[in-house]
Amino acid sequence: MTSYPIARLIEAMADAPDMAVILAIACTRSIQSNEAFAGSGIDQIQQARHPQALWQLTRAPFITTSHSDLRSLVDTVLDREAPWIRRKLVTSSLIQLTTGRLPNPESTAAVTRLLASLTEVDLEYLNQLYLWLDMRGDSWILDLLPAQLKREITARFPHRRKPNISEKSTQADVTSIRFDLERASLDLDVSQSLHGSEKYYQQLVDDGGRGSFSKIEDATAFVLSSTPQSSRAALVSQLLRSHDEGIRWAVASRMDLSTSGERITSATVPLLLQMLHDESPWVVREALTSVVQLGLTLRPSYLEKLARGVVAAVDRASRQGWPKTEILPAVARLIAANPSISSWLDLADSTNSQT
Repeated sequence: MTSYPIARLIEAMADAPDMAVILAIACTRSIQSNEAFAGSGIDQIQQARHPQALWQLTRAPFITTSHSDLRSLVDTVLDREAPWIRRKLVTSSLIQLTTGRLPNPESTAAVTRLLASLTEVDLEYLNQLYLWLDMRGDSWILDLLPAQLKREITARFPHRRKPNISEKSTQADVTSIRFDLERASLDLDVSQSLHGSEKYYQQLVDDGGRGSFSKIEDATAFVLSSTPQSSRAALVSQLLRSHDEGIRWAVASRMDLSTSGERITSATVPLLLQMLHDESPWVVREALTSVVQLGLTLRPSYLEKLARGVVAAVDRASRQGWPKTEILPAVARLIAANPSISSWLDLADSTNSQT
């Protein structure tokens, strides 16, 4: 049963959406902290409209479901139109299976149902998971996939191999680098799962409070800085197609490594638009923040495209349930640094509202 103080905090979620995120972080800190939310508390946090609260719960399903099973969390995720949160729960759940943290038969059945919700859009993501699990000796886990989906993966990726970094093709090189980063991110998640959340939170303090993506940001920055400038745009574009939102966020955070000079050029615009079209508002926010922090000048000929991308991103985040404060402060800083974009934002907004 949820304690009275916790119940009062949960009541506050109705008027303070960010409270749901704070409580989600608190209840996934450890199994002991999760116990305080046992019962209706976690269910109410799961149902909070703020997507980050649900995302936080999906990162640590072993802790989140330590006093229940996975069925309720899976139901909630499947009810949301947030593919990136669903993929996060798939990844987290499979990691828990590899470490023996989901022995409950009901939870395993819930994972099977979660995998059954994936479609052909997720085939590349599933193939990457297969490669990683196979390298760990845990490929048996994907036997939980529906037979039809396994056949589609085999048909699309018949060789099921890691791209050979020695190949001459630039595309093969950047695909291989992306896979290596995604594998490193998965390995970090496994390490977190094995060593517990409390040690993980201490690592965040040691990393200067940069957040949960700090380590993958360091790895991404190293890869970008080690790549010749002539190949960097191709690598950035490939990394922005990653199924790992942490890698995409890291690319946006380190835009200084993917741009040259003080102006956004014709080569940079497609990459920036990729970031603005990202399904995660964190990537959008970080991209806008980087533009301002780097003092990048926006050419008049690019303003309309960028304005439409910004307005679409704000609308998309709003439909997903994110509060306006997730992106709008970054938009305000962009306008302050580039006042001429404001008229294009007005035009894009009015056009968007008519469609």
